[in-house]
Amino acid sequence: MRKHHTSIWSNAGFQAFIPTLEVSETPSFLYFPSKTTSAKTFFCLHLSGGYNRHELADITLAWMIDRVRPFLSFDDSYLEPMCSKSNQASAQYQDMLNPSNKHYTSKHPDSSGAMQPTDAWGLGKVHNSLDGYYRLLGVKARTPGQYNLGATNEYMHPCVRYRWQRDALWSSSCEPLDGFECREMGDGTYMWIKEKGEGGVGRVTLPEWEIDEEEDVTETKLAGERVLEELYPV
Repeated sequence: MRKHHTSIWSNAGFQAFIPTLEVSETPSFLYFPSKTTSAKTFFCLHLSGGYNRHELADITLAWMIDRVRPFLSFDDSYLEPMCSKSNQASAQYQDMLNPSNKHYTSKHPDSSGAMQPTDAWGLGKVHNSLDGYYRLLGVKARTPGQYNLGATNEYMHPCVRYRWQRDALWSSSCEPLDGFECREMGDGTYMWIKEKGEGGVGRVTLPEWEIDEEEDVTETKLAGERVLEELYPV
């Protein structure tokens, strides 16, 4: 049983949209070097998102809820529609890729490597909100694990690996993941490794957050049994 962590994360980099720990010496951002602190790398936007398609933001919301469950009570009936929709979409997506299924299509993803629209867990629409005055602020992609600030206790969320393995176009164009390779370790866990980090940082290793069915109740329901079987094959 792992210990509960406090958390901090920010919105995605304007270009790559992968939220991770934002660190800076200015008061604009927060930095918690404590070993009890964890930061997650997602590729979601805001919790509400402001979009009709908010499947990726739902993953962030589920993770947040599980972190505070020991201290707050939740009416899970409000979460059931969100989880049911995700489970159903994931099942349809997996069936579509099964050659023995009547709905099978070899065109998913298409020849360019791009994902067709889907509400499946981890594969929702990645919104580009770089418009309006945000364009004037400039673009700077996140650099997970490469902040030259010592131990930042960062984890990569498994939804990143899930999409990375299935969305070739996104994987190849996601700047914060440049140089990273996801490797399965001998104990069944996963590690994101970059042999040469940015800004003079050496070898970067980021462990993947593991969804624990006992502690991560909301995440377990949102991902569903079939997705979890894919994430953690026996």
